[in-house]
Amino acid sequence: MTAERWLPAPGYEGLYEVSDLGRVRGLNRLGKIRDHKRARGHERWLRAQMMTPTLATGYPVVKLTRNGSHRGVYVHELVLLAFVGARPPGHRAVHGPGGKQDASLANLAWGPRSDTWADALRRRGAQALRRRPLTVASPAPDADHWRDSAACRGNDTAAWFDRTRRAEAAAVAVCKQCPVRAQCLDYGKAEQWGVWGGVPRWGRVPRRKAA
Repeated sequence: MTAERWLPAPGYEGLYEVSDLGRVRGLNRLGKIRDHKRARGHERWLRAQMMTPTLATGYPVVKLTRNGSHRGVYVHELVLLAFVGARPPGHRAVHGPGGKQDASLANLAWGPRSDTWADALRRRGAQALRRRPLTVASPAPDADHWRDSAACRGNDTAAWFDRTRRAEAAAVAVCKQCPVRAQCLDYGKAEQWGVWGGVPRWGRVPRRKAA
């Protein structure tokens, strides 16, 4: 049986590590603890612990802390950045037969924004595609290519699913400058969580009437 491999979490070196099985752990570290009675909070040593992920649009997300700032990060992105390297231009993280919730390295690969690639990944698996990448012709423009012009492109999209008011307001501010806001809002009508087209969940999902 192959031993689980651990590497420093990109952007959080010395604070967290990520494994090839899709697990994240915090290291012994000096962390800033927020105290409602103290505006600046205080620092203390935090013991090493395994991080418990939550789900955002079906993908595991962990909340990591650095310099007193909390941020939600997709586990699959941490795994790919640590074990494969930086994301190539025009690529995204694609999942294999294990589905969205499987963030292990064996189920992941950077792939073009193409249905052909995604289908091949499910068929052949991430490890096979990393050994012999699939050649994909440039896809014809389609209804999903508005994402390439989105103002949030290149940002940590987990912030758009952070349910705190401060994070929600920051996401909405970015969306207001977005040239494809209408397309994003139309796409997000089917999504239960997150900010889409500058509109939070409470603005898209109608409240249930009391019986």
